[in-house]
Amino acid sequence: NFARFEQGFTDDRFAASILYNSGRGDIIDASSTAVPTLMITGGFDTRTSNEEDGDPLWAGRNRPGNARIDDPTSGHNTLTVICEIAAGLDPDGSCDEGFSEWQEAWAWSNAYSLAHLRFVLHGDSESQSFLQSTNLQDSLAFSRP
Repeated sequence: NFARFEQGFTDDRFAASILYNSGRGDIIDASSTAVPTLMITGGFDTRTSNEEDGDPLWAGRNRPGNARIDDPTSGHNTLTVICEIAAGLDPDGSCDEGFSEWQEAWAWSNAYSLAHLRFVLHGDSESQSFLQSTNLQDSLAFSRP
């Protein structure tokens, strides 16, 4: 049901958001999400590519309180459980050689996601510093307004 996405996340119960693999820019209105957002994208994502989805969606979110991390060698499913439980079902090869190691991607994406939530929900200054200045993997590209 895409109607929920089209209407945006304007419910007062939403205090923060984390987007893995950006989502489809044609159904998610980035401007309608006012909560601080961490967006994680992958350069090898063939299902929601940076060109068609990630970059346009980020353009609507590039404001204070938001951050974007792009892993140039992550695919659409690198940050999902499919590489652990059913790698053969991955349609874009996110678990194959040449892509980021999914275990490493899980580690850094979880660290940044938890830091984002701790900062937004609890005002944790150590988490804010971590988000603003720590690079857990040299290949990651950060966008922090």
